[in-house]
Amino acid sequence: MAARALEYDDLVGRPALRYIRRALRVLGVAALVLAIAALVAMNVVDFGASPATIERAFAGLPHAPRHGAVEVDGRAIHYVEVGDPENPPVVLLHGSPGSWDAYLSQLTSAALQERAHMIALDRPGFGDSSDGGHEPSLARQAAITRAVLHAAHPDAPAVVVGHSFGGPVAGRLAMDAPEDVRALVLVAPSIDPALERTMLAQRVANLRVVAALLPDALVACNREIMALRAELEEMAPRWERMTTPVTVIQGEADRLVPPANADFAAARVPASSLELVRVPGMDHFVPWTRPELIEDAVLRHLGA
Repeated sequence: MAARALEYDDLVGRPALRYIRRALRVLGVAALVLAIAALVAMNVVDFGASPATIERAFAGLPHAPRHGAVEVDGRAIHYVEVGDPENPPVVLLHGSPGSWDAYLSQLTSAALQERAHMIALDRPGFGDSSDGGHEPSLARQAAITRAVLHAAHPDAPAVVVGHSFGGPVAGRLAMDAPEDVRALVLVAPSIDPALERTMLAQRVANLRVVAALLPDALVACNREIMALRAELEEMAPRWERMTTPVTVIQGEADRLVPPANADFAAARVPASSLELVRVPGMDHFVPWTRPELIEDAVLRHLGA
């Protein structure tokens, strides 16, 4: 049974985020702040699926989500496990902003439930890992991810999936702890430092008086993205030494993360390690709209 694409109403947070970005382009920074404040007041901005949506998604499936937490340097990191722990591990890293349930389609896939032990975490600053704020260091985020993996499944390397900002976190984990990573599946990943730009809106949103008006998840998102270019520059030379198998899935119609990030992967990752999947017309929201691409890549790396 293939992974199921969620209906539009289940694309939690997507309409609000698209509205915010459109407001930025058309009306400018002031209108963006006002739009966000209005959405917050109306409880429109939400970066996680509702409990009812999650319950419906898992209804009738053999494995329900099991919640856990790992303390790393005084910070509690929340994660969810789905599937038999005797199966090989698959770690799922969401984008920015986001939460573990960004991978609801994968976590409820019958094929993945049967063949994998899936571990989806809330990255620092998001979801139930929000205490302690954001973490700008990709090295620290990778170390935190490794601690979750070791707590949930200590004895086997994992297929690590990273969407958007989760992509460079996954890549950093493979660079720093290759023994813990069986393969990477990078979905619309932000990995090319040359493509990262800090916009005026980001600087304004980072001001204390403005940040106080924004949801915590958007503040965490803005601050980790503002630090991303320098983090990626540090990683850039290490892609050429990558021996871990890497699959990059990139939509050619992605307006949030430039498709040229796939060109960076093609230029830097050794051809012997790289599988590049380019999809014409596909946007940035691959985990929701084209979940089968992620499922197929994971299953290939599991040898299933």
